[in-house]
Amino acid sequence: MHTSLRTLLFAPIVALSFGSIARAVHPAQGLWVGDVELNAVNEATGAVGNSNTYEFTNPQTTTATSDTAQLRLILHVNGAGQVSLLKSVAIVRGTEAADGSAPILLITDPSLYPQYPGIAKRVASASFDFGSQSAVTAVQTLIDTSTTTAVTKIRTDNGGTAAAIETAVMTALQPKVTSANVSLSYLNRASGATSFITTHFFTEASVITIANTVASQIHSGSKTAADFAFNPLTDATYSPFTTDPLGGAFATCVTKALELKSSSSYGDTRGLEAIAGVVYGAALAAEGAATGSDLATKQGIARTAAIYARHNAADTTQAYNRFLASTAFVSIREAIPDVAATAAIAGKNANQDQTQIATSVRNALLANGPVSAAFVSAVTLKSQSLWSDIRAEDAVNAVVHAAANAAAEQVMTSLNPAVIKKSVQDAIALAISAIPSGPVFLATPSADYTGFVSAATFSAAAATAAKTAASEVVFQYNAGVTGATELTFYANRAVTKALTSIRESAAVIPQNEIRMIGSLTPGSSLNGSIHLPALAPTNPFMHRRHPDHTEGFPITRNISLTVSPTDPGSSGRGGYGVSRISGTYFEEIFGLHKPLGPAQNIGLRTRGTFTLNRLSLVDTLNF
Repeated sequence: MHTSLRTLLFAPIVALSFGSIARAVHPAQGLWVGDVELNAVNEATGAVGNSNTYEFTNPQTTTATSDTAQLRLILHVNGAGQVSLLKSVAIVRGTEAADGSAPILLITDPSLYPQYPGIAKRVASASFDFGSQSAVTAVQTLIDTSTTTAVTKIRTDNGGTAAAIETAVMTALQPKVTSANVSLSYLNRASGATSFITTHFFTEASVITIANTVASQIHSGSKTAADFAFNPLTDATYSPFTTDPLGGAFATCVTKALELKSSSSYGDTRGLEAIAGVVYGAALAAEGAATGSDLATKQGIARTAAIYARHNAADTTQAYNRFLASTAFVSIREAIPDVAATAAIAGKNANQDQTQIATSVRNALLANGPVSAAFVSAVTLKSQSLWSDIRAEDAVNAVVHAAANAAAEQVMTSLNPAVIKKSVQDAIALAISAIPSGPVFLATPSADYTGFVSAATFSAAAATAAKTAASEVVFQYNAGVTGATELTFYANRAVTKALTSIRESAAVIPQNEIRMIGSLTPGSSLNGSIHLPALAPTNPFMHRRHPDHTEGFPITRNISLTVSPTDPGSSGRGGYGVSRISGTYFEEIFGLHKPLGPAQNIGLRTRGTFTLNRLSLVDTLNF
């Protein structure tokens, strides 16, 4: 939503194959596929030098290689401009409409393949493999908490029984088990339940106050939208105001968001993202207002953006984005022009003025089957949402009003149906391009993760961890091992081994895409990290035929892409005439080699270039 508010009027609507139409809110939205050519690395080994000692090159710098290595790179940019790194994607044809057209769908979740039995094109990359780091972290939290608690308990009590220590460990683990299910901690709509969104998040009145304050600061020039930005990967907290616009309530909400983050095993930043979405969205909207707009105008635009962001914070299932991608909404594009032209001509022949004609056209459109069905879907979404989400209704109304006004204006100068329909089609295209998508939060848990931590096996693992940790520390303590370091080592090793089964389960939980921070536009940059668990089947240290390799090492890859300032899309073309972008690629890998450098904090580094071709403008994944 943030970036799209800047580009509402500048994004084209482009027809795809199979008759599908995509909303082009962000200039880079869609599926991008290309290659990385790596041609430089840092050196991880040394050689005997003149002093007869091993000498190493500076591991902070990369040096040119004699040849290049190529990687397949797949990125997707949604309607809000957010970028995801994909392992693979299937390009499939959705449900066919009555006129024979069908939408193009991008499917990254293999479990959805059976729903689309037709012919599909699948693009995959073996170069980028990753697992659910959040699930692995949740299990590791059980291991670390049980170890620390058991060691602390037995040393504090100068010994003790395994039963007493196990009870203490279970007391410490229970909150960890409960908070692992971050879905309920963030939003729980059950009667009497408490959660961040339902209990601590902003009311609509508070959102309006925030928007007015932000717009005033933007209008006065005291701040820019960038001053209200938030990076969930690097920012520890969020404090964009010198004076709390809500008299302390804003800071309280931030505090609750930080509690949500600290209580979850992997650091759930959705609370902070939700708060920043309201503030930053209002700032971008105010800053993007037409030149010369007065304060009242900027505040009105900012209020709408902030209210939309509030609804988006409670839309954990992406119901609004699913509506925009649904047949119910997409079909009105084709249904409206004929009806609008007919109604406009009838109004003109009845000697109505332009305002009356616009009203007649709107009434005719509202009675039209596809438009009526779209409204029914929008109203259903509104009724099922937490705070009567108005975004879907606004989207349909925006298209209907644009079509009615265009038809009424055009019919005043021409009664030619073709001319009127063309004017209506252009107005619809512009209206659809101005409908913002809902951003997807970085820390949103997958359904697989939620199912994993809410299953009985996860609770059972906590019990196993408690029993094992207690038994091990008692055994070691009675054997004369009383130091914290030694006890922690033995207890951690024992619990880790006892939880091998659930660690393996966590390691194979699928992660189909990884969000990256930044923008895929000329002159911008992207950053992200991917993780391959130690017990993942594709971990390079896992060798079935080597008895010593029963477990690998966790691997982390920090990836950075810098897009060239000049977009070669106008001069260079990829397949099928699609856009092309290029830039530099940098990656640092930890886990394949011991850390390098004096501080032992440098991984294996590689550098090169990338080129991506846009194969589709579809702005959603898996629906």
